[in-house]
Amino acid sequence: MQLYTKERSDYKNEPIFMGKNRNVQRYDIQKYPFFAERAKIMRGLFWSPEEVNMSKDRSDYKTLSPGLQHVFVSNLKYQTLLDSLMGRSLMMTVGRVLTSPELEECLAWWDVFEVLHSKSYSHIIQGIFEDPSPVFDDILINEYITKRSQSVIQYYDDLEEATDRYAVKRHHPETITKEELDELKEKILLALVNINILEGIRFYVSFACSFAFGENKVMVGNASIIKLIATDESQHLILSQYLLKILQENEAEGFVELWNKNQSKIIDMYRVAFEEEKEWAAYLFKQESMLGLNEVILVQYLQHVLYSRMSAINLPPIVEEIENPIPWINNWLQYNHVETLPQETENISYTIGNLKSECNTADLDLD
Repeated sequence: MQLYTKERSDYKNEPIFMGKNRNVQRYDIQKYPFFAERAKIMRGLFWSPEEVNMSKDRSDYKTLSPGLQHVFVSNLKYQTLLDSLMGRSLMMTVGRVLTSPELEECLAWWDVFEVLHSKSYSHIIQGIFEDPSPVFDDILINEYITKRSQSVIQYYDDLEEATDRYAVKRHHPETITKEELDELKEKILLALVNINILEGIRFYVSFACSFAFGENKVMVGNASIIKLIATDESQHLILSQYLLKILQENEAEGFVELWNKNQSKIIDMYRVAFEEEKEWAAYLFKQESMLGLNEVILVQYLQHVLYSRMSAINLPPIVEEIENPIPWINNWLQYNHVETLPQETENISYTIGNLKSECNTADLDLD
């Protein structure tokens, strides 16, 4: 997509992706006001990791057994990598093929928060370890982390490569075949599914580990920061679910046929994530369990979350529905005592500073 064109465009009649080239960013005309509302909510959520003192966490970490130190630092490394990927991926891949100004604003704020999350992990690591370098260096060579990162990266890489091929021909649109356009749109769709898996499944498994320490009154500074991050990620999850539902239901967006064609591939993406997160749970707790969480319980929570996420976007779940095995986590997955998981409440109320916004999940059709 070109950054700017003098060609007039009616944004209300343009698809979200691969419409006419963009010109002036107009926010008075909105095809999907939901995205503008999300952007407003995200703006009101802004926070700073420096507000959290990590000194007690440094002393707490030294009192942990080697097995629990392994659980904590391995989980922290994985979280650091995931947000590093998200902080670079959104605007570099999905942002290049956007037409919708209101979604473009959403992704810009989303991107800001992913960078904020990465900065937060640096703040945590610096606060706990005298020399942070070994922690960061191991992220690049730890086979358990890098294996899972490849499953995340490949869909961004595929989209970027397809967009590059399309960009070469953009000045001669008559040379672009339907097959080439469908290939690019398929890469867009799979990248968006990948984001939903990352935001809604992989992150939540890692949150459970962080909050288990906080529940046991240790590493509370880390848990406090992760709670803020989880609040942000709940917004990103809502956005990804809403966007995928639009693409699978609205013929005018041009993705319904591709969604149906790729449904088995999409389901396999969730299956791969499920298996990788199970392997990760085994790796985390290979030495020792902790009060309230172990490999078996974490896998059960993974199953609970996976069922919910697939159901929310009209996919047949690959696992059976089970109750949340760690109900205490809901105390951490709230912002000012307000539930942030859209599929678990009918009405979500956000009060942030002077901003108060109501979002009725009927708009999301997530039941």
